[in-house]
Amino acid sequence: MTQKLQKKKSRRSTADAVEYLKERAAKEIALKEQELELRKKEQENMMDREKEKNQQQENLIATMLQQQQQQQQMMMAMINQQQQQSQSLLTFMENFVSK
Repeated sequence: MTQKLQKKKSRRSTADAVEYLKERAAKEIALKEQELELRKKEQENMMDREKEKNQQQENLIATMLQQQQQQQQMMMAMINQQQQQSQSLLTFMENFVSK
């Protein structure tokens, strides 16, 4: 009868061990899924930051280009103004000399 008792204990311990291993495996799977989800979110955040950085650089380049164009327009306006002043001075001097 002690042998039967030992076999039952043995079966129960085996069943307990199998149950424990199942639970442990389920917990490990859940933990790995959480880790994967966390890595996925981190990677998405990193990609979002990279996109934002690229957008900021594009905006900066566009602003610099716009400023450069404005400077060129101002230079052209100054050159035109100088040419007009020079032409006015020449016309004035021609009129003054011819009198």
